[in-house]
Amino acid sequence: MNRRLIIGILLFAVCCSACSLQPLTPLPEETPQDEYAIDSLPGCDNSTTRLNQEKLSELAALMRLGLFGNVHSLVVIHNDRLVFEEYFQGWTRHMHHIMMSSTKSFLSALIGIAMDRGLISGVDEPLLGFFPEYTEIENRDSRKEAITLEHMLTMSSGLSWNETSTPYAVLGSPNPENDVMKMSQSEDWIKYVLDQPMNAEPGTEFVYSSGGSHVLSGILQNRIGRTAEEFCADNLFGPLGITSWEWSADPDGRSTGGWGLSLHPVNLAMLGYLFLHQGRYNGEQIVPEDWVAVSTREHITAVIRDTELAYGYQWWRLSDAVAGQYLKVNDIFYTAGAGGQHVFVMPHLNLIVTTTAANFNNQADIFRAVLGWVVPAVEETSVK
Repeated sequence: MNRRLIIGILLFAVCCSACSLQPLTPLPEETPQDEYAIDSLPGCDNSTTRLNQEKLSELAALMRLGLFGNVHSLVVIHNDRLVFEEYFQGWTRHMHHIMMSSTKSFLSALIGIAMDRGLISGVDEPLLGFFPEYTEIENRDSRKEAITLEHMLTMSSGLSWNETSTPYAVLGSPNPENDVMKMSQSEDWIKYVLDQPMNAEPGTEFVYSSGGSHVLSGILQNRIGRTAEEFCADNLFGPLGITSWEWSADPDGRSTGGWGLSLHPVNLAMLGYLFLHQGRYNGEQIVPEDWVAVSTREHITAVIRDTELAYGYQWWRLSDAVAGQYLKVNDIFYTAGAGGQHVFVMPHLNLIVTTTAANFNNQADIFRAVLGWVVPAVEETSVK
């Protein structure tokens, strides 16, 4: 394994079990772009909502005091303008921040782009058909042969996977009982996932699987003949004006699908802006409009730490019971990376909120800040 990959795996393991509220040190070097697309957003002058900047400033002050955990950045786009941007604990706009599982949502967008170009025929394509190079797959049966691309996108493949019920790390070292750690230490990450036994019929149960997301990266690479990172550079990052990033890879050189992308926080926010506008930016349809709609709607119920949520194609949604406490309309969808790496999109408020953080044991604080402070700052139409 190369050094960067080993560091990424260990960071993933340690971060997901960390309890410290101190910032990860040392901070990364600044890697500034010449310009950022977020600074040239067109603005919307005919909106019926306005933002209470004073309330956001109060929130930032509380974040500096640590009352919302270990927050590193807060970026807010409202009415097609960058209206708020704050950094904490030494972080700046120009530092790459690890996205953790928010990487998954970028990968989903790339799948949609590839499908639109005819490189993938549809979400009903059988999983095993994407990997003809694996002539011998363990635990192969009729259920495994029935797994489709959609099942992988919705984390309902039925493949056995132990990730969220077992710590990623124990005493700062990778936990050998966690499937992410087992996959990361295997010679072939894709085959490790495909070889897993079946626990359920495809499409019937949600099981959180970063391994399944990595398989999506393999699917993309097999169909386009390039890594997900290379495809992303030309077809997503380029059109969005993103010129600086990092993306780790597995031992075979495949872009890590379950985590591994690092971005400037303001560039993370541009994914939310793109999806708020149905995949269009600067007059160009970057992600197909129908893919934006289908990938961000509910496909399956997911229960995480006793909280009922909804899952799309590598995007999350809040249940009506949760969202109804804060929003008049439950149209919120979001990315979710361990520790608080989020893009929240709320179309009826024309609002995008991006956070980066190291809240690995208190991620709920991020939701408390966004829903309890930022949403009420959108005056007149935001709160019941």
